[in-house]
Amino acid sequence: MRKYIQLILSIVLFAGLTSGLLASDRSIVKIGSDVHVEKDMRVDDAVAIGGSVFVDGIVDGDAVAVGGSVHLGEEAIIHGDAVTVGGTIEESEGSMVYGTTVDVGSFDFTNIFESSGLFSGHNGIPGIPIGLKFIPLIGLFALVLLLAVLIPTELSTVASNIKNEPIIMFLWGVLGVILIVPLAVMLVVSIIGIALIPLEILAVFLATLIGYIAVAVIIGKKLLRALNKDNPSVVLSAILGVLILWLVGLIPVFGSIVKAIAVIIGFGAVIIAVARRNKKTEEIVIEPAKAEVIATKKA
Repeated sequence: MRKYIQLILSIVLFAGLTSGLLASDRSIVKIGSDVHVEKDMRVDDAVAIGGSVFVDGIVDGDAVAVGGSVHLGEEAIIHGDAVTVGGTIEESEGSMVYGTTVDVGSFDFTNIFESSGLFSGHNGIPGIPIGLKFIPLIGLFALVLLLAVLIPTELSTVASNIKNEPIIMFLWGVLGVILIVPLAVMLVVSIIGIALIPLEILAVFLATLIGYIAVAVIIGKKLLRALNKDNPSVVLSAILGVLILWLVGLIPVFGSIVKAIAVIIGFGAVIIAVARRNKKTEEIVIEPAKAEVIATKKA
């Protein structure tokens, strides 16, 4: 039981530590308000969820707005990508974007549902505006962008595990899913364990989300490289990958199977990433201890 509890805490710790990386860089992430990068400012990434991004200075990474627009002033310089979901990208004369400009809001989703055949069974409830059907997708985009900005290195690590050992990651994912309920039952039998159940739920949610986005990153990078774009960013790859998985998910039966496989593989890849991370940490701690013992004996 101790090993299972340690696994839960490791996943939560993994997500908590990596999300704290934002404090050590110069990125600006705001929820429910606008982000302003003034002329004398230079930041790593500028992300607004439920707001717009106004850039008059320099952004070394990506400028991303979910539910808002990206406004580039005359002296704005973005070394990464400019991305908006549900808004527009407004570029003033003199502004420069070295990466890719992505305007998800300009994509005509309505055509998907109006076409006959493939998605004809997903017209939703009559009387509900078509835009409301995409609120869950916009929310997912917000989480994708937030994690892609906060933990790009960790997402790349999980994606690398999936790319190198997909079958092993799938098997670990299946094992992890199977153990969720037995682990919850084991926690219920003790007073301390009951307090840890919310942590298990949080750990499973974070591991599933991070793993799913990592799968999306792989899909997005393959698409971008097929379009002759070298070194695609994690943010852009994640957005395109999630969009593709969402579109595939609209296909009856087949889409559900594909998304389930993506979730399981990603879940397993996160478990392995946490396990390997902990192993490296233990090796780092043990090695200095051995060195001190050897030095003491020589003295």
